[in-house]
Amino acid sequence: MTARGIRNNNPGNLRHGSNWDGLAPTQTDPAFCQFTTMAKGCRALLKTLRTYVERHHLNTIRAIVSPMSWATAVPSWRWRRRPRSALWKTS
Repeated sequence: MTARGIRNNNPGNLRHGSNWDGLAPTQTDPAFCQFTTMAKGCRALLKTLRTYVERHHLNTIRAIVSPMSWATAVPSWRWRRRPRSALWKTS
């Protein structure tokens, strides 16, 4: 099966929310934007990356893809494997 980003002409897997130039008239993917051409999807990705650099001062790939720049559904401390006593002190 073809990857979702390729099927949607959306190499950055950009989510719905912005009115990008080149969006397909019918959006059948409930989560990610679908573009009319791969060039339009690449353009949207490059504009997003430029915003990270200019507005948020994230000048390296590491800064852009670091865990702090992405929202997580569960706080990161919950993923760490620690004994219960390390998280909650009991009497």
